[in-house]
Amino acid sequence: MDPPTTIVIGVDLGQTCTGVAFATPTKSVLRKIQDWPGRNNEAINKVRTAVAYRAGGLGIHSWGFECPAPNDVEHGMAVKANFKLFLDESYMEKAFRDLDGIFGIRPRPRAPNIKEVQLWCRDFLSELYVYITDYLEKIYTRSEWDTMKVEYLFSVPTTWGEESVIMEYREIVKEAGFGAYSNDSVIIGLTEAEASAVYTAMDVYTANNQQHQFQKGNILFVCDAGGGTTDTAVMRVVSVEGDIPKLEEVGLADCVIIGSVQIDEAFGAQVEARLNIVRGRCPTIKYNAVETMVKGKFQDFKTGFGHLLGEHSEYIIDVPGLQDYSDERARIRNGKMVFSHDEIKGMFDIQISGIFSHVDQQLGLLKQEETVSYFILCGGLGSSAYVQQRFTSRYGDHGAKVLTPDDPYVTPILFSSMLIELYRQLAVCKGLVANRIQHLKSGASVLLTRRCCASYGILLNEPYNKTKHRGQKRYKSPLDGTEYVTNQIDWFIIRGEPIIEGKHITRRYSRIVSAKNPNKVWKDKIMVSRLPPDKLPHHITQGGAKVVFKIVSDLQSGELDSRTEGVTKRHKHWWLSGAYLQIDHEVAITIGPAGLSFWIRMGERAHHEDNALFIEWARSQDGVAGAEAAAVDESAEKADGDEWRNSLIRNPVDPPQ
Repeated sequence: MDPPTTIVIGVDLGQTCTGVAFATPTKSVLRKIQDWPGRNNEAINKVRTAVAYRAGGLGIHSWGFECPAPNDVEHGMAVKANFKLFLDESYMEKAFRDLDGIFGIRPRPRAPNIKEVQLWCRDFLSELYVYITDYLEKIYTRSEWDTMKVEYLFSVPTTWGEESVIMEYREIVKEAGFGAYSNDSVIIGLTEAEASAVYTAMDVYTANNQQHQFQKGNILFVCDAGGGTTDTAVMRVVSVEGDIPKLEEVGLADCVIIGSVQIDEAFGAQVEARLNIVRGRCPTIKYNAVETMVKGKFQDFKTGFGHLLGEHSEYIIDVPGLQDYSDERARIRNGKMVFSHDEIKGMFDIQISGIFSHVDQQLGLLKQEETVSYFILCGGLGSSAYVQQRFTSRYGDHGAKVLTPDDPYVTPILFSSMLIELYRQLAVCKGLVANRIQHLKSGASVLLTRRCCASYGILLNEPYNKTKHRGQKRYKSPLDGTEYVTNQIDWFIIRGEPIIEGKHITRRYSRIVSAKNPNKVWKDKIMVSRLPPDKLPHHITQGGAKVVFKIVSDLQSGELDSRTEGVTKRHKHWWLSGAYLQIDHEVAITIGPAGLSFWIRMGERAHHEDNALFIEWARSQDGVAGAEAAAVDESAEKADGDEWRNSLIRNPVDPPQ
């Protein structure tokens, strides 16, 4: 029987909108979902990231474009949106501390608890999952769909710096239904910056775009300015195979909280300030007037700003609940609020200045010989004509080419005479799919070399050395009589160093166990640290590292005796009493597109107990010593009982003389 066909589905959960792309290895043309509920068969690249609830109702009321507009929100109903970045609780707390009455909500809104945010995300993804499967079942027959191997690929924001946030996100994705069937899997793959860079580079380098043919050694600087964040990544072209460029990362990708949402906030703050001037005399102004104005007509003005069809000397927006009222201090005329071209421009310029500062900072990290050949601007905010004009003016005059979504090979899609969708907005989800499809077809991804933003190591014991281990507590093993220090760390991945996909890292260790009753279940701890390489701790009590994962190895009965390869029977005393087993073996680490897999190898035998760990790829965040970075797993500090006796030992142990 032929193996089931594989379909790869990329999901870009965005702060404001969510995109979905898919392809199969046999027909690797990237397709996208454009027919979304609530849009009356309009071709829209992304669905709104939002869910609506009604008080007393079970489950959600609506999702995506079917959520009611601000003016249509009924009493007892709430619409939740812009919540993705709040899955990182530390970011959410900071965001609400900095919040200063935007969107006209009084009293000042409280920060949701993390469980609420996770619920909103789970509910949205549940509806998205059902819609994706229904959509694809219309393309493929039921028998084809039932036998397909389905891979769901999700990106992660470059801002997420804690493994716990990424792992919790993966659980939310699975609880929403993704990966529920035996043929289905969920892969948390590239960061948003990486995925965007992969697709944009592949898209530019196609047979139909001869004007932009990359060469080996070209440096590509990708700036993905989106709804809530701006991600940057620097790539080098390693080689070109057919129409597919192979890339490696140059340095660490980075991210700043700059996007179109911040322009909305700036507009909302101005509206709020003006309405405060007249509220006492105009009780008819609706309580959600600011939100309605931000999410209504202003979105058309914002999207078209800088484009020939969207330029105006004044931008006029109705004030909900206000009619035939004028006040020059608040710039209100006949119930409408008036904004000048320069006022709207100023809202853009603040964010653009932040993008420029970030790009300049990243350029400053490049080596002198690393000259950027192409700047590639993409993303939702990156599709703004005004942003493109400013970006090209700043970075296009220094020998590098600036590629933007308005290049000749990009076909803009017009709705209501407004440029509101550009296909480059799907760069993240398409990049996820394109990278994986290339790996399935050729065994190698487009992005061959990545850089890790954290260091990873393994916890072990070492024979005591009075010089190296001065001041550390030591323990005498009852098995071999040797003194050991526990909780030492052997770092096998160092932050910032290039990591080649598919590479195998091996470490040779020993373990000593009782000959009479050997422990056959081994649990080894994987450590993580974001400290700079020269500040990595050598043992866990120094701080700056924490346990992030455990390798579990369950050996088969009868494998631990002196006849097994790698197992040696030794004795504590020269007169042959106190027998124990010294087990020499390897810990093998395989680096895949989604993270690490761990194996225990004894001779020709390998033991793999679904030991897989998602690792943090390419986020440029400085490690900080102190309470956050110095987290210590309490269980790892305990060195009593039998746990430490079964731990790894850095070097094979010689029998006592």
